[in-house]
Amino acid sequence: MSSILTRSVVAVATLTISAAALAATPATAATPSGVTRDTVLTAINGERAADETDTGYSEDTQRAVNKIARLSCNVDPDAGEVVNWAGLQASDAGGSADGAILFAYVGTANTWMTRPCILGIVATTDPAFSLSGTANLSGTVVQQTNDPIILSDVSASAVESLSGNVFVTAPLAQLPDNSYYSDISFVTSGNATRTVAVESTSDVPDQKSAAEKAAAKKTYDKRIKSAKKAYAKALDKADTKAEKSAAKKAYKARRAAAKAQFQYDVATFKTVTKSSTRVENRPFSLKVVSVD
Repeated sequence: MSSILTRSVVAVATLTISAAALAATPATAATPSGVTRDTVLTAINGERAADETDTGYSEDTQRAVNKIARLSCNVDPDAGEVVNWAGLQASDAGGSADGAILFAYVGTANTWMTRPCILGIVATTDPAFSLSGTANLSGTVVQQTNDPIILSDVSASAVESLSGNVFVTAPLAQLPDNSYYSDISFVTSGNATRTVAVESTSDVPDQKSAAEKAAAKKTYDKRIKSAKKAYAKALDKADTKAEKSAAKKAYKARRAAAKAQFQYDVATFKTVTKSSTRVENRPFSLKVVSVD
């Protein structure tokens, strides 16, 4: 996690519904329109670069992070809502997929935060592949009293099925004002998958009739006659030894092609091309645990 996303930032990720409503039920969120694979990878790679150099996000990185938050956190501009802050905690660099937890503060022009937003994002590293597998975003609910802080037995967890080349989970459910999430984790695994077209050829029996053989011989004779005619014209126009040599070379090539086609046309087999598909899977397993 980059230096701009401190432990205190995660610790105050407080939301607004009763903890009793937090069962481990599947979520049905769809990746918001406008959140693209390129946007997600720009955000994740920018987070890693900022973390390595201990600097803030670049403009491109922050723009990408803010866009994901704005589109994924149910921000209502008609109600005056805006994303006042957003940051990521990225997984270790993956092979076929990359992922991260997104933290955001949704507020207004006058209020820094009316609600936090915590969600998971994952994308394939190759645009030709799509995601399959599952994503699980979870967090333990901490209820804060005057003394001490009590960790409840309640946790929020949602397992979702991956699809597309980019996927955004539903945000963690909201909590009462005196509670927040701890031990937030995002675990996703499966395959980056693509379907590849495959062509294969094979020879199958094909006994030619006398009429077919005669037609093939007639076609062959025409091709040889045409090749000889073209050769004769080329020799007439040739002024140098090199030009004559080139004309002879071209004639031999046309004659060989005609002969090869004739042999195939009268053969007792024919070559058949079959088209099929195969599925290519590249497995991945990513885990991000928040620092709190």
